[in-house]
Amino acid sequence: MQLLLVGKNDISQIKSVNASSRTLNEGEVRLRVESFALTANNITYAVTGDLIGYWKFFPVSEEGWGIVPVWGHAVVIETECEGIDLGERLYGYLPMAEELVVHPSRIRQNAFKDGSDHRSQLPAVYNEYIRLNNSEHHDTGLEDLQSILYPLYATSYMIYDYLMDNNYFGAKQILIGSASSKTAVGLLQLLSDDETVDPKIIGLTSTRNQDFVKNLGVCDQVITYENIERETEKIPSVYIDMSGNADVRVSLHTHLDAQLLVSCSVGVSHWDKFRPTKELPGAKPQMFFAPAQIQKRHDEWGPGVIQGKTQAAWRDLAIKSKSWLTVKEGKNLTDGIVAYKELIAGETLPTEGHIIRTG
Repeated sequence: MQLLLVGKNDISQIKSVNASSRTLNEGEVRLRVESFALTANNITYAVTGDLIGYWKFFPVSEEGWGIVPVWGHAVVIETECEGIDLGERLYGYLPMAEELVVHPSRIRQNAFKDGSDHRSQLPAVYNEYIRLNNSEHHDTGLEDLQSILYPLYATSYMIYDYLMDNNYFGAKQILIGSASSKTAVGLLQLLSDDETVDPKIIGLTSTRNQDFVKNLGVCDQVITYENIERETEKIPSVYIDMSGNADVRVSLHTHLDAQLLVSCSVGVSHWDKFRPTKELPGAKPQMFFAPAQIQKRHDEWGPGVIQGKTQAAWRDLAIKSKSWLTVKEGKNLTDGIVAYKELIAGETLPTEGHIIRTG
């Protein structure tokens, strides 16, 4: 079995290794990974692997190396679990590898949880596998977009919900960093489509991606990073940071000072500019963790409601994305190494999404 390992202390390092497939225990299922997406989201998983625990999902014994989780599709090729059949196709959290062994628990008609011991203390949202054969929402024509966009647009929706839930924290403007990233595009589209949103919506981006963000038509204003101090109004503001770029964070905090009411970090696509910052003017930076908002809504609204809203939102956003998104297909895990290095180097265009097939 081939798998890809990433250096925990230097995430620019990636290598292919071979491992033996182990015998299944009672209740376990072996999956063959069919395909998975690689996006800036996966770079965030790598950067925060120790902080949030992403390295723990698919542990390996090689010291200093780990598997970055990805989202994708798999098929059951061996089963020792009653109720899970050979040939079933699944969507969920996977390793960058050819195979994965899971221990299905809480088996339902359309989904199950991986009940493996090492995942029991990890966020439940990452442990659920959708049984596509029985899913009423599954659309085979959107599978690649599901892998590329669903995890990102699900996060986009939860940030949107978080902002609404708190009445935008009383802000007069919402600034979204790395506005060309797919999670940002999803959030911008949701805010733009909602006629009740009162704050001004501003996209912060690089000069290279300025035209792309403007042409989406979802921002009231697009500001390039070097023009933050010149063009950003000093009014009550919320900052949603999709990139983890410390230079931008310092510039914005310094400029807005006490007018910055909330500073919320979502991603670290600019991993090379990610670093802790000393105490800054304005709101204390905080990390947005989508599963926490999902759990809040689950408790308030009951089981399945927030998932239904997210499903409806992502499908609409995915269909709209077809006008600007090109899927780049890799045919094997070696192509996965190339795609990963492109992402690390910041060479992937905002109009592209990587799908890696395992062969």
